[in-house]
Amino acid sequence: MKKSVMLLSLFGIQVVLPMFMMYAPKKILSIDDVRPFYKAEDESLILPGDHLDYMDPIVFEQISNEWPSLSKLQISDTSLSEIPATIGLLRNLKYLNLHDWRNLTTLPSTIANLTNLKKLRIYKRRFSKPFILPEATWQLSSLEELITSGLAQDKLPEEIANLHNLKHLILENSQIKSLPESISDMKKLEWINVRNTPLVRLKSWSVIRSTIENNIPEISFDE
Repeated sequence: MKKSVMLLSLFGIQVVLPMFMMYAPKKILSIDDVRPFYKAEDESLILPGDHLDYMDPIVFEQISNEWPSLSKLQISDTSLSEIPATIGLLRNLKYLNLHDWRNLTTLPSTIANLTNLKKLRIYKRRFSKPFILPEATWQLSSLEELITSGLAQDKLPEEIANLHNLKHLILENSQIKSLPESISDMKKLEWINVRNTPLVRLKSWSVIRSTIENNIPEISFDE
């Protein structure tokens, strides 16, 4: 397999750029556009988006056929407003990181097909478009880490308890004002991060926290 490097012609001289200086193309039309970023040794695909503004849905279909064991997908810093629904074809995906998708407002319902997903990370910077987790999120029963920043919804549904393997719940910099009662049934929870949320400023927060601690004694909070 070729190493993930890129040749740049500068004044007629070819210069090899290391991985950290590479950027995904502005438009991803086929698997060939992302092939330089694939690492077979850990079955990962990490795309530094930067100027990425279009991804053809066929790309995930091609990936599922050629790299069926892909376990890690990270796409960062992009102006894309949605992730193709064909992501649901990546059924062996265990880690999905969408960092700084400025225009992303939700995820496709097909993420429910990612039954092996253990870590879902969605970071939104300030001044990004509001982001809401879809109902399909609560079907990801293998999920161990749900990490979000900049979540627009002010409450989570009782169905969050379907994530019975969840250990880490990060909701920092979100609009969360309440936590569902069913969260006390999530006995594997180890850590809840609610920093910079309206929730921790409510008078009822201490009661909410105590109730959860009484049901999950080993849990810790970051507030």
